Amino acid sequence: GRQNMVDHIYYNCVDTNVRLTQLHNKMEAVEKKYNEWVSTYNKYQHYAQSYSDAAKQLVRNQQFLDTMIKQNTLIMIGDFEEKHKKRIAQLVKSKDRIDHLYGLMKDKMVLLKLAVTLPIINQYLDRNLPNNSVLNEITNDYESLLNQLEEELKINE
Repeated sequence: GRQNMVDHIYYNCVDTNVRLTQLHNKMEAVEKKYNEWVSTYNKYQHYAQSYSDAAKQLVRNQQFLDTMIKQNTLIMIGDFEEKHKKRIAQLVKSKDRIDHLYGLMKDKMVLLKLAVTLPIINQYLDRNLPNNSVLNEITNDYESLLNQLEEELKINE
C-alpha cells in the first residue's frame, strides 16, 4: 500500500538503524505468536460453538414425548455452555489484556514515529528554506511595475 510521508521517512530510518530494525523484528515475532494463538483460540471456540449449536438443533428437531426429558436436555446444554464460559474466562481476560497492550503499543508507535521523523524533517526544512532575498527582489519588481503603470495611466489621461 501507499505510505504517508511520516511512514516513508520512518521506515527509511528503520532500514538503516539496527535498533529500530531489531525492535520491528521483535514486534513482528510477538504479533506472529499472538496471531497463531488467536487462530488456535478461534478454532477452539468454533468447535465449542459448533457443538452447542448442533446440540440445540438436535433438541429442536426431536419431537419429545416426555417434556421432562426435553427440559433435561436443555439444562444439559445450558450447563455445557456455562462450564465452557468458566473454562475460557481466564483466556478471555488474558486476551483482553493483550488487546489493551497492543493498543498501547500502537499508540507508542505513533509517538516513536514522530520522535524519529521530526528531527529529520526539521533538518531538511531548515536546509531547504526558500531564499527570502528573492521575495524582496520580486516585491521591488512589482512595486516598480506598479509605479510604471501609474505613470502610464497619468500619461494617458
